[in-house]
Amino acid sequence: MTDLGLPDPTTATDLDGLVTCLRLLKVWAGDPSYAVITTRVAGLWRDRGEVPRRSTVADCFRTGRRRMDEELLAAVVHVLRPDAGYVEAWRSALRAMRGDAVRAAIVAAYDDLPPDPPGFVGRAADLAIVEAGAPLVVVHGMAGVGKTRFAVHAAHRLTRRGYGRDVRLFVDLRGFDPVAPPADPAAVLGEFLRALGVPGDRVPPGLEARAARFRDLLRGASALVVLDNAADAASVRPLLPDGPHCVALVTTRRRPDEPAAVRVELDAFDAAESLDLLRRTAGGHRVDQDPETATRITELVGRLPLALAIAGSHLRDHPDWPLVDYLESLTGLALEGGARAALALSDRGLPADARAALRLLSLHPGPDFDAHAAAAVAGSPEVGPLLAALTAAHLVQRRGDRYGLHDLVRAYGRERAAIEDPPSRTRAAVGRLFDRYRFAALAAVDLLYPFEKGRRPRLAAVTPDLPTPDTVEAARAWLDVELPNLVAIACHDARRWPEHTADLATILNRHLDTVGRYDTVVALQEHVLVAGRARGSRLDEGHALMNLGISAARQGSYDRAGAYLARAVEAYWDAGDVVAVGRALGNLANVHTLKGRYEESLSCHEEALRIARDTGDRLSEGRVSTNVGLVSRYLGRHEDALVHYERSLEITREVGDRTGECLALDNIGHAHRLLGRVEEAVPLHVEALAIAREAGFGYGAGLALANLGAAQAALGRHDEALTYYEEASAALEATGDFERIGVLNDTGGVLLTLGRAAEALAHHEMALAAADDIGERREAARALTGAGDAHAALGAPEEAVSHWTRARDRYATDPEAAELDHRLRTVRRTV
Repeated sequence: MTDLGLPDPTTATDLDGLVTCLRLLKVWAGDPSYAVITTRVAGLWRDRGEVPRRSTVADCFRTGRRRMDEELLAAVVHVLRPDAGYVEAWRSALRAMRGDAVRAAIVAAYDDLPPDPPGFVGRAADLAIVEAGAPLVVVHGMAGVGKTRFAVHAAHRLTRRGYGRDVRLFVDLRGFDPVAPPADPAAVLGEFLRALGVPGDRVPPGLEARAARFRDLLRGASALVVLDNAADAASVRPLLPDGPHCVALVTTRRRPDEPAAVRVELDAFDAAESLDLLRRTAGGHRVDQDPETATRITELVGRLPLALAIAGSHLRDHPDWPLVDYLESLTGLALEGGARAALALSDRGLPADARAALRLLSLHPGPDFDAHAAAAVAGSPEVGPLLAALTAAHLVQRRGDRYGLHDLVRAYGRERAAIEDPPSRTRAAVGRLFDRYRFAALAAVDLLYPFEKGRRPRLAAVTPDLPTPDTVEAARAWLDVELPNLVAIACHDARRWPEHTADLATILNRHLDTVGRYDTVVALQEHVLVAGRARGSRLDEGHALMNLGISAARQGSYDRAGAYLARAVEAYWDAGDVVAVGRALGNLANVHTLKGRYEESLSCHEEALRIARDTGDRLSEGRVSTNVGLVSRYLGRHEDALVHYERSLEITREVGDRTGECLALDNIGHAHRLLGRVEEAVPLHVEALAIAREAGFGYGAGLALANLGAAQAALGRHDEALTYYEEASAALEATGDFERIGVLNDTGGVLLTLGRAAEALAHHEMALAAADDIGERREAARALTGAGDAHAALGAPEEAVSHWTRARDRYATDPEAAELDHRLRTVRRTV
């Protein structure tokens, strides 16, 4: 509790703790009922046109949640304690927890196994258990016992026996990482699906959907999946394949409680295995010359494989050291524990520059790094010898051209950095690292989306001067590999590194939006809000609020989107950025359009267009022109819409806006179809689809596929239409875009034409449920109309009239309302 007796939300470490604080606040405020709190919250939200259901407010007080709506939480806290500073403390606490969730979603998964570790010794009986080919094998044991090394070696032996012929996957789940939280299983599945060839725009949202798709893809395959460093069974179960030819190897420090698993418990090496490993790493002649001392060394490091490998590497690199001298030095560190003692002694035996590099590399917040990142940390491009020395000493693990640290080594390195390096040195090293990633990310994104260069920060060259992607293909590949590191850096500490957080979020935003990673957009922008407030930048806050609004609208959360965008307009006015005000107004207009508020939409669009023209912002002018066309279409003014779309196409091509060009072409095709010129529409949709796929623009691809389906349906090619609709639904479902609801309605219409009324009704009912869930009025009206048509075809005229009547009410003043009025009058005259 605070001094005032109020619960302090900053003491909570997770969502359950925050809920507990909220329950205490409810008691402090006199313990009002959920109904009373809902009524008070409704008063705050009345201007947003939405009254929360009682169960929604009550859910805020329920433990076991994975997410919590920030705006709802803030409203509940406000009605219980109306103090702006106190409400902001709750917002900050929730955002800090989201930061952990974001970092949990940073995952590096691989579509092949790491190299087979050379010089593997021992474990013959344990290997035999794995080679029996059980579907699930869990390898458990203490830290440093060699679980990862064993699992990788066993996996390679399985491949030689024919397992994993089709698929081999590997991921570090970070269950015991000293810095990063355990990997989110949903994020792991997302990376697995991408590794299996699923385009980013077709990776389904949510854990269950991703797990189902993963299992489906592997059901008939010969697959080998290695899940390294699992925290518990719950983090593993969704990641397990269930095909008859699939094998999963799991490593963990905890004894497994999975009844279906074959267990392999790894203990420290026995005496013979320990000496064998020491011979292989230190040199057989030295061990054989003094086996007694060698045996005492193995005992002192606990016969742990990691510690033995480090000790052997140290001895190999110091051939002038007698074993007794090494034993004496090790004895002085014995209180630190076996692995730690070997680490400390090996560290002390390194050259000073290699020791410093190890300490500073341990500060890297991401899962792995390349030589360029290491050069940035070291402050010199000549890092090859340093990495070679650290790899030879078993302190850095190499995988191709990537490097990583064992979690024990990382923890040791961070501790030594805190002791040996002044804060100014570590901050300078981390700053160089962050500068490197920011500069390279800007180079990559500028290559992929050159039309928006002017909207991204311009950065000075970094020191040391290191290569950056120089082709579109290289840029896309670099972002694919480095995205986990970029997100980790942006979310590392927004208060200490606000410029890097804000810049990286701005740099990456277009790419993340294009490839449909909306969850990542939201997470980054929430950190930008923290960063903006930390350095008093209303401009940063405006950027974050606008991008949060765009992502919320993409996912159908229109009220939340409108609230974000209205706040963005205010922030931009405060910052004096008129161009940004115009952009935010354009996006706010889009939300009004989606909510059927066309006059408000046109008013915002007109102001946005005026600002764009006055400031010479051609990119915004092109995009606003497209959106004015959409409003004209909804008002039934298709010729006017076509004029706006063609104007947008001219501008987007002029400025090189490929995603804008895709949308303009698609909308022009749509307008031609509505005007009865279907044959003219098809090639436009085909061109839009090609651009979307080239740019990795999942949303644009989904729209183009849906419109191709509509064109085929208009031409009477109903089977082809259904095929396009199926592809469109998959693409839009993957990105979470609300347009998927329209595809359900379109599919229902074609099914009804084919005489499959029951299936049509099912599709319209699914569309209605989804539309009502997010408040999508027009698609809900379409769904009700289609459901009425299906009921009529099924011989249920009363149900048909009921649905048409409800549809007419939803359309309100839209042009479709007049058509339904005519239909209802006709039906009633015939009854």
